[in-house]
Amino acid sequence: MPFLDLPIDILAIIIDDLDIPEWIALLKTCRVLHAAVERYGWRSRLMRSPRDTRSTFKALSEWCAFEQVKYHVMTDKAWARRRLAAFALCHPWKGRLQPVLAINNSMLVVAAGHILYSYIFARRAAEGDAPPVRAECTYLLGSTHGDVTALVFVPDGGGERTVFAGYTDGLLERIELPRPTCDEKQVSLIDLGPPIRTKYYHHFGDLIEALSYERDGLLSFTSSGSSALFQPSTSTITSTLTLANARGWSAYNAGPYAAFGTASDDPLVVYDITPSGLSTSPLATLSPLPNDSRGPLRLAVYGISRAPSCAPWGASSQTLLSGWYDGFVHLHDLRTPLFHPTLSFYDPWQYEPVYAVGGAGPHVAAGAARHSVVAFWDARAPRGAGWSVHAPGNDPSPVYALALEDGRLFGATQSRAFALDFGPGVRMSTYPHVDVVGGFKDPWAKNGVGHRVTKYGHETGLL
Repeated sequence: MPFLDLPIDILAIIIDDLDIPEWIALLKTCRVLHAAVERYGWRSRLMRSPRDTRSTFKALSEWCAFEQVKYHVMTDKAWARRRLAAFALCHPWKGRLQPVLAINNSMLVVAAGHILYSYIFARRAAEGDAPPVRAECTYLLGSTHGDVTALVFVPDGGGERTVFAGYTDGLLERIELPRPTCDEKQVSLIDLGPPIRTKYYHHFGDLIEALSYERDGLLSFTSSGSSALFQPSTSTITSTLTLANARGWSAYNAGPYAAFGTASDDPLVVYDITPSGLSTSPLATLSPLPNDSRGPLRLAVYGISRAPSCAPWGASSQTLLSGWYDGFVHLHDLRTPLFHPTLSFYDPWQYEPVYAVGGAGPHVAAGAARHSVVAFWDARAPRGAGWSVHAPGNDPSPVYALALEDGRLFGATQSRAFALDFGPGVRMSTYPHVDVVGGFKDPWAKNGVGHRVTKYGHETGLL
C-alpha cells in the first residue's frame, strides 16, 4: 500500500513518531504530507514537550503551533550557545534592600522595602517577536509593619492580581492589586488603602521569611522556625508547626509535602501534608553528600524550589532543589531509599552561599551571595560544565530572589530587579527602558551580556 494511501489516523501516528528534521523534510514532499505535518506534527510536539512558561504563556498560546515550536527550538539553541540578553527592570532603589518577588502567568511583582513594583506580561505579540514585559505600577504600602520579606500569588477567580505579603513584624496580609486607570505608556503610582488589604496576625512579632502556595494551602515560615498552613479560600489555619533550635530561612509547599530550610543541625527537613495539615514528625531529613571535599560548611539552606521538569527523571513533585551555605545546589529525590542528593551542582572557584534557586525545563539556576552572580547548569549533562553571568549593573550584592522559566529568568539584587532572556525576537523595546551605570550597555554583547561569562564544572552524586 502506498504511503499516502494510509488512513489519516495511521499517518498521524507515524508522523508523531518522527522529529523536527523529518517533519521539515516531509513538508517539502507533497501537499498531503505538508498538510498532515501542519495538522498533527507541531501540535503533537507541543503536547509531548510542555514548557515552563509564565511570562510568555498567554502571548505564545495565540500563535500557530509551528511558530510556538519554532520559538522553543530557537530558545533551546540560545541556551546551548549561552546566548542571552540582559535587562535591568528599574533604576536602583535607595539604600540596600532585600527584595522578594512573585510571578504568575499575567505579571511579575517585586517587593523592595515597603513598595511593590508590578510588571505586566503581554497577552499578544507578533509571531516571532519576544512577548514584551511592561512596567505597570508602583504600589505604596506604608512603613507601619516594616519591609515586605515574603511574597506569593494566590488564585482569585481568574483576576491573577492577588498576593499575600509577609512583613518584618510578622504580619501576613492579603493584597488585591488594583488595575491602573492611566495611560498604559505611563507607570502609575498608587497608595494602597485598607479596603483591598486584609491583615492576619498568625505570626505577629516574628519575621516572616518565606511564603509558598499550592493546592489551596499557603505555607508560611518565620525566622524563629514557626510555620503555619493557611487556607486562603476559607481564611483558616489548618495546622501549625515549630522547628526547635532552628533559625528559619526558606520553605517550599510542593502539595503532598512541605520542605523547610533552616540554620540548624538538620538544615533541610520534609514534612507530609495530610488532609488534616502538617504532620507532627518529619518525613525525611535531607542531607548533602557525606564525602564532599569542600568541608563541613553546610549549616544553612537559604533557598528551596521545584526541580527542573524536563530532566531525565521526569516532572515529579517528589524532587526539589536546595541552595546551601557552602555554595552547593543539591537536587533531592524523595523516591530514593536514601536521602542524599541525586545530583549536586557547584562552582569550584567560589565558596559563596546560594541565596536563591530555581528549576525550569532541564536547567538549574542559582543566585550567589556576592557580585550579583547567577549560575546555570543543565541537568541532562551531569558531567558537563556550568556557567555564570553577572546581573545588569554589577551590583556588589547577593541575588536575593529569582524566578526561572523556560526562556527567561527574573531576579533581584539589593539595588534593582533584572531579567535575562534566552528567547528569539528580543528587542530593546521588549523590556522597560532603563539606563544602567556599571558597564552594561548592549544586551547583545559578546556572550550575550555586557559582562564576562564564567565556565565551571559540577559533580554528580548518583545513588
